[in-house]
Amino acid sequence: MCRLLGISILLAVSPLAVVACQCMEYYAPTCAQFQRATAVFTVLVMDLDRHPDQDGRYPDGTKVRLLVEEVFSGKVGKEVFDTQSNGADCKLTYEKGGRYLIYNFDYDPKTRMIATSYCAGSTNL
Repeated sequence: MCRLLGISILLAVSPLAVVACQCMEYYAPTCAQFQRATAVFTVLVMDLDRHPDQDGRYPDGTKVRLLVEEVFSGKVGKEVFDTQSNGADCKLTYEKGGRYLIYNFDYDPKTRMIATSYCAGSTNL
């Protein structure tokens, strides 16, 4: 019993407990997420501008080049960019060669940067 309590307290105050995305709204209907997004599309991860560490994780802020495969709503370029996340900020964590469904809420046509979030509905396919 004491061991379980000790582990629970350790997890509660450890840095691992901090690395957790918390969305303001849970279980929003897909149709609501679709309507709120400025664009909804699928992408293929083409490249990341930094190398992964020994555990295969890319540094936070790594620029990710994405090929837009299919657009369901809104407008975006054929190639867009996002930044890699550690997951704590609710952004996507990309893997090279992975496919993702993007619910985008901001797009800058000059830089071709998008803004994604698990909370908005974006996910890996």
